[in-house]
Amino acid sequence: MDDSPKDYHADMATFFSDLLDGNEQKTPYWRVMLGQIPNLLCHFDPYTQYNIFRSITDYYQSCWIEAREFNDYRGSDRYPTELRRLGQLGACMGSFMFPRTMSDEAGQFGNITSAIVHTETVGALVNDLFSFYKEGVVADVYGTAERNNLVMNVCHVKGLSIKEDFDEIAADAIRAVHKAQEVFDGSHSVVAEDGMHAFIRGYIRWHFCVQRYRMGELYDASYRFENGRRFREYCDMAWNAGGVFLDQPVFEAVEKRVSTRRQSKGSLLGSIFGPVWGWFGLSFH
Repeated sequence: MDDSPKDYHADMATFFSDLLDGNEQKTPYWRVMLGQIPNLLCHFDPYTQYNIFRSITDYYQSCWIEAREFNDYRGSDRYPTELRRLGQLGACMGSFMFPRTMSDEAGQFGNITSAIVHTETVGALVNDLFSFYKEGVVADVYGTAERNNLVMNVCHVKGLSIKEDFDEIAADAIRAVHKAQEVFDGSHSVVAEDGMHAFIRGYIRWHFCVQRYRMGELYDASYRFENGRRFREYCDMAWNAGGVFLDQPVFEAVEKRVSTRRQSKGSLLGSIFGPVWGWFGLSFH
């Protein structure tokens, strides 16, 4: 939905009145979403349900803003990160670690709240780094590069070059990943600990593997760069990683993964982000 032009003002004209009166929504997105979301929320308790629903409405707001191509004003340095917080479904990702069958929400309240804080930050920064090639370097499906992403918005409000900004966001992403690992490293429940570390590994691997992010094109281009071999190694690691069969119930898969031994963490993620994004940034000089 975030890649399609539409009139959000018209679509939302009767959203709240229809929602409060129990009437069918006028737009296909909300008809489908509100019709199906009970099937998802039934796997969670009230606090996580609330955060999942809130994250979905935040996402819609971010699409609304992006459709207007509003980049905010020079000096408004909080705007780019706030727009990304709205748009990257981090509260959903944090909540998904705590399904009803695996956790006691009252007992896990602090873990859930902290997990959402960290997945919102990690989710936004990691996604925008992986997204920038398809959004800011090559043409999108409508034929033009996207100008309303984190990299371009930070450049706009701070007056930075693309290379300066990309390196800054890469450094922020590394700090966010390390901070999440540091917080969830030995003093929390097994569900919270394994959930956070599995999320970080899986989220990075997912971006390497999904064709939408066009990492295969960068893989081919990396032969022209001195340290491109390391980038190809990380791609191969991600592409060869195990996945989940689509016909396997998602919460069954999660429970099996939580029961397995935790993999090694810290040094690998730092080594991925540093060389990969250092190399990636060379193409923006």
